[in-house]
Amino acid sequence: MELAQYLEQKKATIDAALLELVSSTGAGHGGACGDALERLAESMRYTLALDGKRLRPILTLAAAEALGVDEQTVLPAACAMEAIHVFSLIQDDMPALDNDDLRRGKPSNHKVFGEAIALLASDALLNAAYRWVSESCRRAALEAPNALDCLDLVTDAIGEAGLIGGQAIDLLTEKRSDLLEADLHTIHAMKTGALIALSLEVGARLGRAAPETLARFREYGRLIGLAFQVVDDILDNTESTEVLGKPAGSDARRERGTYYSLLGEAGARARANELVARAKETVALLGAHAERFHALADFIVDRHF
Repeated sequence: MELAQYLEQKKATIDAALLELVSSTGAGHGGACGDALERLAESMRYTLALDGKRLRPILTLAAAEALGVDEQTVLPAACAMEAIHVFSLIQDDMPALDNDDLRRGKPSNHKVFGEAIALLASDALLNAAYRWVSESCRRAALEAPNALDCLDLVTDAIGEAGLIGGQAIDLLTEKRSDLLEADLHTIHAMKTGALIALSLEVGARLGRAAPETLARFREYGRLIGLAFQVVDDILDNTESTEVLGKPAGSDARRERGTYYSLLGEAGARARANELVARAKETVALLGAHAERFHALADFIVDRHF
């Protein structure tokens, strides 16, 4: 199956599953309580339903598929990866962080629902993600230690050693003129790469992958996560708000260090291509499935190049 068809098919599956999982939280409650809980559910569904690539959940499905796991078994965990991503997007856009009014071409969650409900909706999505990973562990009949390992991975990838920690460093190093490329690698390995690597590793663990295979998926995810961020830095400086679906040039306005500002456009493009080439090498031993992961890596750098 060609990559474009594969992405379209998997995206449709994930979109349907996400909206089914985030059903009305007001069910069984009447009156004011039911109305309030439905408003929370609307906020959760709002950003989830915005048109996105669904890269992270697709990577979870692809890793599990490579190990022979049934799609319905891994689908809740795949949706969890998107829920975690959307949690981070809602919070990133809020006035206390990036203060962005647009996300995927539509008003940011807090512009529609207010800051308080947007914050609660993002927290609810994060908590739902843990339940969905647990559901996939049950469907895969993982032994308790392996299921707990999966949940530990999720916690680590989101917390101070992962996505949230990377976001904190990114915010607190704005306007720093002494950032090196190694610093950017640290920030984005945590802020972007950790969740992408997690998406692959969760899928692989549901397939009871051998330690060497897990390590390869983890490294592949780390490398394509960095490549993804390099490309984002380029696009933020070269594409319009209309194309990006979010405010263009925001990093420069905040005087935030980026691969683009450090390496220039040509240097950043070369770095993205180098990272993708290394990522492809890590999955070369996956046999027939390697081609799929090669194509996914190319997709990351070819988004708007």
